[in-house]
Amino acid sequence: MGSLHKDRQTPAPAVLRARADQRGPLSYGQQRLWFLDRWLAGSPVYNMPVTLRFTGAVDVDRLTAAVSSVAARHDVLFTVFEDGPDGPRQRVSDRRELACPTTDLTGLGAQAPARARELVEQDARRPFDLAEGPVLRAQVLRLAEDAHWLHLTFHHIACDGWSLEVFQRQLVEAYRTGAAPTEPPAVQYADYALWQREVMEGPATARSLEAWSRALDGAPAVLDLGADRPRPAELSYRGGTEHVTLTDVPLAALEKFAADEGVTPFVTLVAAFQALVARHSGSDDVVIGSPTAGRGPAALEELVGFFADSLVVRTSLADDPTFRELVSRTRADVLDALSRSRTPFDVVVNHLHPERDLSYSPVVQVVFALHEEDDAAVLDDGVVLERGSVPTGTAKYDLTWSVFRGAEGLRLEVEYSTDLFDVETVRALVGHWETLLRRVVAEPDRPLSEVDLLSAEEAELVASWSGVEERFPAATVHGLVAHRAAERPDAVAVSGAGTTWTYAELERRSSALARRLRGLGVGPEVCVGVCLERSPDMVVACLAVLKAGGVYVPLDTAFPADRMSFMLDEVGAKTVLVHPPTAAAVPEGPWQAVDVEEAVADDGAALPEVAPDNACYVIFTSGSTGRPKGTTVTHRNVVRLIDGVRENLPLGQDDVWTLFHSFAFDFSVWEMWGALTTGGRLVVVPYAVSRDVEAFHA
Repeated sequence: MGSLHKDRQTPAPAVLRARADQRGPLSYGQQRLWFLDRWLAGSPVYNMPVTLRFTGAVDVDRLTAAVSSVAARHDVLFTVFEDGPDGPRQRVSDRRELACPTTDLTGLGAQAPARARELVEQDARRPFDLAEGPVLRAQVLRLAEDAHWLHLTFHHIACDGWSLEVFQRQLVEAYRTGAAPTEPPAVQYADYALWQREVMEGPATARSLEAWSRALDGAPAVLDLGADRPRPAELSYRGGTEHVTLTDVPLAALEKFAADEGVTPFVTLVAAFQALVARHSGSDDVVIGSPTAGRGPAALEELVGFFADSLVVRTSLADDPTFRELVSRTRADVLDALSRSRTPFDVVVNHLHPERDLSYSPVVQVVFALHEEDDAAVLDDGVVLERGSVPTGTAKYDLTWSVFRGAEGLRLEVEYSTDLFDVETVRALVGHWETLLRRVVAEPDRPLSEVDLLSAEEAELVASWSGVEERFPAATVHGLVAHRAAERPDAVAVSGAGTTWTYAELERRSSALARRLRGLGVGPEVCVGVCLERSPDMVVACLAVLKAGGVYVPLDTAFPADRMSFMLDEVGAKTVLVHPPTAAAVPEGPWQAVDVEEAVADDGAALPEVAPDNACYVIFTSGSTGRPKGTTVTHRNVVRLIDGVRENLPLGQDDVWTLFHSFAFDFSVWEMWGALTTGGRLVVVPYAVSRDVEAFHA
């Protein structure tokens, strides 16, 4: 299951020496995991469980002896991690016994496999105590006379994907021979940790870090794949795992395409993954991680420990490349990243000093890995050994896309954050990738924007939606408000903060302000900032912008100045509607602050015709996953929202609505225009009242 990046550039000097003492520093990767273990106390997120399933007449005593002898070869498995005045240190424990108890489940008959899965999942989710050790647990489960499971749970601080392969190979050899494999290692993991830190002090590291800085300059902080839920303020690392066999991917054709292009299958598959990510994120600047072996000197090849590192690949999909063009770009980007891979990722992150946010991992949130599918091993006496993964209910990243390539084709193991994604969304992503692979191999010279990712079922569903007759009125928001005003001009339209206006008064005030805005150059598709406290004037201001043909952009008075500047710059606003108390919140810029009170004067300017497909407003996301993103919504969209619920929620002139949310939050659209386009009465609830239960009730 190890990474295919085994040809990683070896740091120099490639010299390791065995240490005389038993105490030393942690490697850079270990240090990060140690800090995370302290922060995520009791979390199994960095547990590495694996179950080895034996079919045949297994000698259990021989098997447990083999486990103990292999474990004893590797000091790191009996290492404890202690805090000290100069930071964490690792020390090889004097205790070298590894318990490997056997649990007999044969009495359960057909229920034995289910019970065995329960036991291994329980162990997989049990945390380690790094200060006590060991960092490996082992147990044998006997399901039947000819069926045994050896379950191992390592902590990642002492193991990685390559190490699992090393441990398994040495275990098979020890079982076959009845003895520990060959001589014990000349060097141990703690020697490597010390050597790694010595190597990183050289001048080559400074040059590498400069190259990293250039490569990642301006990269997006977060790759947002369009999650099912907002990103939480702090990562919980809760996760799920989805296993899928890709039955419709033409693997032979993919491998032939890769050979014809002079690239590896990894480059071809990762390019297809980048295309998927770009489509779902809407970003043409894609940064993903991929695990590397990170072994370096040959003396480390057969050592168990945490050597794995992350290769960070940044690829541009600007100018809508074909798949063939993207594969060429990806190859260059992978080679460029490999040229910098002598520097551990943790050192790179510390050097870059990205803005720390507990809601996402720095630099990389999405990981792609390609593995060779493991073949079943045959031991003595016809015993067959197969390896299986065990879910821990955790996810280290937003999405880890692990591809296993074998004789039967491609298999996917997708680990995903359940804070962000539902399993149905992950399955849809898998389906889109499978469709993408099939289509880009068939037409590698088609621009990627023209490659349809939808399955036949999804395409049929979209076609059925497209065939639905438009049943919503072709109207504008302010047009519907004017219609209600003509029906009942003396009815109360909006009240709050000691002010009450009828529909006729609302129309008069908003029309006068609209003409003033026309005189300032506001017209169709022109954005106008609205920076007002929650009040009837705020409603007038938004309605006036619409009547002038413009697009209102709500600016919460609590927004920081830099966020407000960014939003106004992004939409190209030249006018911002304010009150004297809110004018100070508007930062300086190429826009004019206009006092609503002074501007409510009819200067005779004609109001334009506005179409349903003209923009109505722009609302920005919170920006918690990076820069805020503006979303433009048309009049037709708003009218559809309101009219679409009438069948189940009749709305009319007897309804009283509250404007309770910030108008910079999209639920305010429903509150404000739901009331005024249906003839209801809108009560504007001041912010202070909205936070006081008794005052709100009154």
